[in-house]
Amino acid sequence: MTIKIATVLHRVSGARALPLGVAALALLLFLAKPIVFVGGGSDDMRYLAAARAWWAHGPVVGTLHWELRHPLVLPVALATGLFGEGRMALLLVPVGYALGLLMLGTAVLRARFGVRAAALWGVLAAASPLVHELATRLYPDLAEAMFVCVSLACCEAAARRTRRAIPLLAAGVSASLALLTRETSFFLPLLYAACFVAGQPLRRRDWLLVAAGAAPLLLLENGWLWAATGDPFYRLHVALHHVAVPSDHMAGGTFSGPVLMNPALAERWVPAGPVDVHWTVNPILYLVLDPFYGGEFLLGGALWWTARGRVALEPAERRWLARAGGVAALAFVFVTYVLMVSQRPRYYVLALLAVLAWDAVLAARLWPVRPRLTAALVGLALVASVVIVAVRHAAGQGQPAAAAHR
Repeated sequence: MTIKIATVLHRVSGARALPLGVAALALLLFLAKPIVFVGGGSDDMRYLAAARAWWAHGPVVGTLHWELRHPLVLPVALATGLFGEGRMALLLVPVGYALGLLMLGTAVLRARFGVRAAALWGVLAAASPLVHELATRLYPDLAEAMFVCVSLACCEAAARRTRRAIPLLAAGVSASLALLTRETSFFLPLLYAACFVAGQPLRRRDWLLVAAGAAPLLLLENGWLWAATGDPFYRLHVALHHVAVPSDHMAGGTFSGPVLMNPALAERWVPAGPVDVHWTVNPILYLVLDPFYGGEFLLGGALWWTARGRVALEPAERRWLARAGGVAALAFVFVTYVLMVSQRPRYYVLALLAVLAWDAVLAARLWPVRPRLTAALVGLALVASVVIVAVRHAAGQGQPAAAAHR
């Protein structure tokens, strides 16, 4: 019995040590060159203004989509209200969400693919220019991605258990938090609805428990907004009118037509990446050309080419990676071709996380066969990421927190 207890404690401590180590590395990278705040008319100023209003006046019904992203706004209100609007207070919430996401991903990959794959994923994700950008500014993207991933991980955990109620309810709560963070996560309930109809990979009654977990927060917020505004679909209407708010990313500044699946809106967005071919293919090209995440996709291609005929993934590993890629592809299609977003890199965090899983697993399996080449490819990707972060910081993209007061 003593030996069994010691073995369990060793496994638990090992399972915790790697995610904590990745979080410590990420924290050092984030704090080394944080962007912190841009101010002016940027998104982070909008979130800070909403947080100030909540701290000063209590519950405030937002009139713009930024102001209704409460899982970001309310923690920022608490952090800045208690600690002021200095650098560390402004970093506290986005960095916290980033570390939570990195620890979750590392733990999931460790359980599925082993320590080496999890460590590689954690290091590559922590060094990613896109993750660094979003972790050191007041943006909702990593919070949304974390809630989506928590929900999916809870569903996966429930599928392996006989007592499923708690992880299923937690999956629903996390899905609701993702939706309250940003409407771009609406692909997740669509995915769950399709799984309910198919009765896979969970039973239909299990998916009803997920819905039961999601319902309270969604109903609470919607009921409050309905009572305050008289509009039962207030949040949806505000979200769909976000293009009426002037934006530097749009030709002409604003758009007055319908949003969903409207090519006319997509054509108005200023191209976000290094090339402009056509709005339908630009975001696909950006996956390999944009410096924010192109290196990770190119690394995946190089590792696949090197691994051909040398390593083979287990069927279960291929299925997991295929499912992760499928979820990322669904999110990509939904935000790009249904919501018609501005195609900025930050809308494609899930695509980045999925390709990093592919990179990490391939590199881990290839390492014993071609250690020098694998280390060189991964090292080159890491150096490129660090250089991009350093160059972006030196270019003056970020300003001190004091900019918030001007």
